[in-house]
Amino acid sequence: MSTWRDMARTVCQRIIDETRDLPTEQRDAERKRRFHDDYPFGQRQYYPYKAWLAEVSVAKGLNSQRRDPHEKRLAGLAQQREADGQGRLFEVTP
Repeated sequence: MSTWRDMARTVCQRIIDETRDLPTEQRDAERKRRFHDDYPFGQRQYYPYKAWLAEVSVAKGLNSQRRDPHEKRLAGLAQQREADGQGRLFEVTP
């Protein structure tokens, strides 16, 4: 089963492929219009819209990596554990 991001990625890739051969100015304007008009999920709200915006950002080259939305939170928890000294409790020493 596809996720919201997978569906958004498919639409974004189709837009990029279909506008690849246009002259630069026309291509940029057409992609901007298509990214707005081809939104596939109905109302522009909640998680589907957030997933769409993230994939559009990747497609435009503004964000080169796809990130897990929970990555920052998990990294923060790991740093907090280290600061509290709890991370060392589970380290294996040779």
